[in-house]
Amino acid sequence: MPTREGLLQIVNAKAAEAAIQKIPREAEAYASNYYELAAAGRFDDAADHLREAWRLDDEARKIAGAVQQAQPQSQFTAIEQDMLRSYPQVAADPAKWQTALAASRNLQLRGYDRNSPEYAQAVLHACGVLNSDFSESLGPMRPTRWSNTSAFISQVPSALLDQHAAAQGPCGTGTSAAATRA
Repeated sequence: MPTREGLLQIVNAKAAEAAIQKIPREAEAYASNYYELAAAGRFDDAADHLREAWRLDDEARKIAGAVQQAQPQSQFTAIEQDMLRSYPQVAADPAKWQTALAASRNLQLRGYDRNSPEYAQAVLHACGVLNSDFSESLGPMRPTRWSNTSAFISQVPSALLDQHAAAQGPCGTGTSAAATRA
């Protein structure tokens, strides 16, 4: 779960992005007015508009630099983000979320790569989304993005799937795929 500080960083980044998108429109309006005023011979007013356009340009650069420095790094890998998008119920249910976090820590201690399909399958299995044979659970944890988990399973060699299916699973007491690799 993101911390309060992490959420504030996200909010600040979004506000800065909105400002960066708004500033060019305002600067363009000032620049347009500058040209019109200069053409009309109103040089003092034109100078004010030119200065304001330059000030806005500098402001946009400062904000963009601050956003790049404060850009929060996602705490989730690409495959974890896919899992959260595909199965939002896991994050919405506190018990499932704690199970996912515990499974993740356990799998990392066993040497699983957090961005691997086998890691994702093991976490989804621990949360009750996948059965032990990697078929989808028929319970209420239906995916919202994929109709099945073939996107994950197709990336895992069949020999590894056979090894893992023969074991009791990553959170059980039997031999895991990580242990059989060693």
